[in-house]
Amino acid sequence: MSVLKKHKIAGTLAVFGVVGLVVAPVASAVTGTSTVRATIGATISLNSTTGTVSLPISPIAGGNQTTASDSISVTTNKANGYNLGIISSVAALTNGANTIPATAGTWASAIALANNTWGYAVPSGTTGITVGSNFDATYTATTDQASNALKFAAVPTTNYVIRTTAVPATNDITTVWYSAKADATKPTGNYDATITYTALTN
Repeated sequence: MSVLKKHKIAGTLAVFGVVGLVVAPVASAVTGTSTVRATIGATISLNSTTGTVSLPISPIAGGNQTTASDSISVTTNKANGYNLGIISSVAALTNGANTIPATAGTWASAIALANNTWGYAVPSGTTGITVGSNFDATYTATTDQASNALKFAAVPTTNYVIRTTAVPATNDITTVWYSAKADATKPTGNYDATITYTALTN
């Protein structure tokens, strides 16, 4: 084979080689993302661990006073916590036509119970208690006490927020105290009011 032919073949092969490099596939990739989101709804539960607050009174001329507490337990997963409200079905404790009226005390101006009145209190030392109360710092269960200087207020007949929290809670307890004072002018029997607590997430 002549030298000229050899150069032509080599040149042709070189061209084929270059063409092969140009048409070879080039590797490529793209990416995408997805978000997996589990949405947890707010839950809240409330339980009165006491159920019935019993205030037995043995009446005497000047009046005897009995004090007892109720425990309200709240659980919520809400990050901002909850509000706890209270409301009474009636202003006075009622036994048919007979009543024990509510005290004249209020949240802001709680007072010692007068004879033949009843009321409630949330100790002023309670974490998150609604501002503006003047209840005592602590309360004690007593039965047939002739003299009691602890302060009480009339249970509201429209919902009133007594405590606010700002974090999730598990079996968070609020203690509410009730007291009644009566003398022998009150007929025997059970004097009742229905108390409703409402827990609302913030």
